[in-house]
Amino acid sequence: MSFFKNERIKERERGFSQIQQIQNNLNDSFSIHYSCESFYNTDGRTPRIASISTLNFGSEQIKSFSIHKQAQIKSYDFKHLTEEQFNECELRMLKSFNSFLKENFDKNYVHWRMNSSDYGFEAINTRYQILSNSSDVIDIKDKYKFDLSQILKLIYTKSYAEHGELGKLFTLKDINKYDSIKIISGKEEAEEFQFKNWNKIQSSTQAKVNIFKKIVDDINTKNLKTNSKWFKTYGISLKGIAEAINNNIYLRILWWIILVIIGAFIKDYVLQE
Repeated sequence: MSFFKNERIKERERGFSQIQQIQNNLNDSFSIHYSCESFYNTDGRTPRIASISTLNFGSEQIKSFSIHKQAQIKSYDFKHLTEEQFNECELRMLKSFNSFLKENFDKNYVHWRMNSSDYGFEAINTRYQILSNSSDVIDIKDKYKFDLSQILKLIYTKSYAEHGELGKLFTLKDINKYDSIKIISGKEEAEEFQFKNWNKIQSSTQAKVNIFKKIVDDINTKNLKTNSKWFKTYGISLKGIAEAINNNIYLRILWWIILVIIGAFIKDYVLQE
């Protein structure tokens, strides 16, 4: 029965249903990413958040929240912030972001592995609570969170990209030749934090939310290039093979040639009879 009933197709359908939910609500969908200081240089303190960026899928407008922007508003030297100024600017940034979430608490958020207490929505809320000494945070419900890395795994299996030195997102970026000269890895963002290279950090977070949208668009149009082999992506079943043929122009051509050959063979056989 497994040849006729394919679990891979079910997983793909789950992934595509999430993509469709986003595509059906472009003006109410955002990609989101943030950067922070290294987890290893804080002596147990929660890492400071440097920059948060969002991109609206409908308008393609990017909104950024950052420490160095708040420092400039306060006329502080953002290259030489005191501890007190650091706290003040980070809190002002997080307050602004929290206000954004209040206005958009029921929107869709496409992210990349922002699903843990160390790195994710919960970590942002924790940092805000620590600095503000307040519990007035916005908890986005899980049904509005879409982990793009998990969606890719559902649709293409975990072999959609090699991890490499910088992670699967960078491999996928290179495979699809996305223009992303400003993107740097999370590790590099943490290193830039030490040198207070705020513009470089913010540019990276903005580039990533842009790439997330490109990936979603290419998944939707079935133009995304991955490292997954077709038999892994679709599974070995009648339905899987049929979907693989339907979604690949070269397989469709090959299938057409096979059908022509089979048709010609049957015709000759019938005429001989």
